[in-house]
Formats: sequence, C-alpha cells, structure tokens
Amino acid sequence: MGITVISAGLLDDMLSMYDYPNRKFIYEEHNKKTVQWLEHPHYSEIFKSIVLSMVNPIPEKRISTEELWSFLHQHEHNILARAPFVINNPPNLIESGVSIVRSSIMKSGVRT
Repeated sequence: MGITVISAGLLDDMLSMYDYPNRKFIYEEHNKKTVQWLEHPHYSEIFKSIVLSMVNPIPEKRISTEELWSFLHQHEHNILARAPFVINNPPNLIESGVSIVRSSIMKSGVRT
C-alpha cells in the first residue's frame, strides 16, 4: 500500500523498482523513489514518516495495519475534516521516520 501512496504522491509509476521477468526487486530504484518522496514539499512530516515506514524493505521495520490504526484512529475526525491536529508520542516505527524526514529536509533545504 505504501508504494501505491508514493506512486500517487509523486505522480509516477513504480515499474522501475521491479524486474518482472527475473522476479527481482530493485533496491536502488526503491531508494531513489524514497528520496523523491522525502523531498516532496507538499506533504506533512508525519504523513511522509508513515509512508516511509510502510515501504521499508525490511518487514520488521514496517508499521502494521493494526499499529497504524491504533495510532491514527484517535485523529480520525480531524483527518476526515482536514483539520489540523497535534500528534503526541507516535509509535517508534513512525518516530524513526520523522527523524529521517527531518534529516532529509535539513540536507536539501526543502520545507514541509
């Protein structure tokens, strides 16, 4: 699901990440698309972090749907109303993504 979100967010397909005839995943392309996602100026830090966790190539570092729901359901009303809200204590798998997003922003000078 995360790759689909990145694809839609970048308005780009993700075909370059897959070598279908040889049934291989191309990690270098995954990294390129992830960097593009992190540098996108129109998405919030927390949204980028959630998606970053969802597309981590290491399954143990991905947030599960249950963890994601548990984290986001308390903000459902604000999300549906597109109202701002404050996130306190995100799950560790999201918090690590926030650090990566902030680091990426500082390196590139891009503001979210």
